[in-house]
Amino acid sequence: MLPKNEKTFSINVMGDDTGERFAGEFTCVCVPFISMRNKIARDEIRECGDLGNITTDLFLRSRYLVNVQSRLTSWPDWWQGMGHGARLLDDNVLKEVYEKCIEAEVEWRASVKAKADTTPPTAQA
Repeated sequence: MLPKNEKTFSINVMGDDTGERFAGEFTCVCVPFISMRNKIARDEIRECGDLGNITTDLFLRSRYLVNVQSRLTSWPDWWQGMGHGARLLDDNVLKEVYEKCIEAEVEWRASVKAKADTTPPTAQA
């Protein structure tokens, strides 16, 4: 049986631009389902526009935003008030939430691998 594909995490970070403190608890899907991964890919393309002229900052902001908007299943009230990250002024806050989602994915995949490494092979007839 696979581990739960959901993780709750907290952040407590000071915005680099606003100096405002952002704290709260989020829950994310650790490994996005196929349909979620497809939506993330489509949304990244839509957000980035002309890929030939994209800056690194725009690419990363787009990646962070579409990932967290697809992965998060619960969030603090202030997050919803910030358009689920779209109206934040502080890139570092968005990045922090994104990195926590990626951390959850890495941990989930490691736990699946560890379980597979300790599960004896099944006998074949």
